[in-house]
Amino acid sequence: MELTKIQVWLSAFPGLKGFEWVFDRMPHKPGMAALIPQGVTEIDRIEDLLGNRKQTLAFTCQVCFSGTEKAQMLWDLQHWVDSQDAPQLGQGRKSASLRDGKHLKENKLGLDLYTAQLKVTYERYYEVNEYGED
Repeated sequence: MELTKIQVWLSAFPGLKGFEWVFDRMPHKPGMAALIPQGVTEIDRIEDLLGNRKQTLAFTCQVCFSGTEKAQMLWDLQHWVDSQDAPQLGQGRKSASLRDGKHLKENKLGLDLYTAQLKVTYERYYEVNEYGED
């Protein structure tokens, strides 16, 4: 569900409108975009005396898209991500950044692949009930 939230959020970027989205694999034809998850990392954890805790987490994934002569689109996408509110993945503060954009390759059909690393940081809260359970 979180991947779908990120995909819908990225689809609001004008350059990606109408792209066909896939998950977990590289695009193989023009007009495709992909999210390839790399995992969630805990950045911080705060726990109170009762056992309630707040975690700050970072989800990273590769954003890939295909087409020809899309270098400007990659540039614009990185600036667009910086100017937008991040998708809501948790309950608290959130942010997003898109970095390390690059042109990966051009195949025999002239299809270029572009990729960048998306990092979405968010907070999650866990409260303990009267039985000491999350």
